[in-house]
Amino acid sequence: TTHHTQHTTHTVCTQQSSASASGGGRMRSTPRAVRPLVGAFPPIITPFARGTVNEQVDTATLHANVTRYCATPLAGLVVLGSNGEFPLLAPKERVKVWRCVRSAVDEAEKGRG
Repeated sequence: TTHHTQHTTHTVCTQQSSASASGGGRMRSTPRAVRPLVGAFPPIITPFARGTVNEQVDTATLHANVTRYCATPLAGLVVLGSNGEFPLLAPKERVKVWRCVRSAVDEAEKGRG
C-alpha cells in the first residue's frame, strides 16, 4: 500500500509492507518518489454497490472512474479523503480501495507509455 505524507511543497510516497497494511507491522520511511504539489488534486468518491451485503465497495466502478480521471489534466487524486467514507470502512476495505486505485493508475500510465 502506498501512503502519501504532505510536506511544505512536496509529497513523499512510502511503501508499506503487507504486514503493516493489515496492522501487524511498521511503515517503512524510505521515500519512493518526491513530487511537487502543483495542480489540482480533487477528492474522489468511493462508490458502493447497492444490493450487496453491507453495500460493499464497487471496485469495478471505482476502477472505471479512476481510469477516466487519469485521462484528464489532474495532477493527482485524493483517495479516501474528504467525502466521509474513510471512518465507515474497515481497514481491509480501505486497503481494497487503495489497491484498486493503484491498479487503475498503473494501467493508465502503461497505456500512455
